[in-house]
Amino acid sequence: MAEGCAASSDERRAALDAIAGGHALKFLLLEEMLGAWQPEQPHHYLALLAVDPRRQRQGLGSALLAAHHRRLGQRNLPAYLAATTLRNRRFYRRHGYTTGPSMALPDSGPILWRMWRGTSDGHRRSPGLSARLHRRSL
Repeated sequence: MAEGCAASSDERRAALDAIAGGHALKFLLLEEMLGAWQPEQPHHYLALLAVDPRRQRQGLGSALLAAHHRRLGQRNLPAYLAATTLRNRRFYRRHGYTTGPSMALPDSGPILWRMWRGTSDGHRRSPGLSARLHRRSL
């Protein structure tokens, strides 16, 4: 596959099957669910923020997030994410995110909380996470 080109859906599915094996369909469903609830307005989707568990509670996650927010601030971009635990939800709320409706993943999957952090120019309100998120059909 050429650099900069998106993988075809067949290539993507084959790669996911190789990585996730029997769990590939769950990952595809998760991706579809998250994509269906993305805000329509321009934003950055924070897919992952991780700190080695042995290094947690030392301010590393906050430092990473602060650096990320500075870059978003330079571009005047709000941020959107899906928190995967109550602990993570509290962490992001401390960093200025508001919580929207949760979504439960099927088959006893975890609950995810959609979260939004507006821009520093006064557009801090969510794009209607509570009621007006654009839901694309699955």
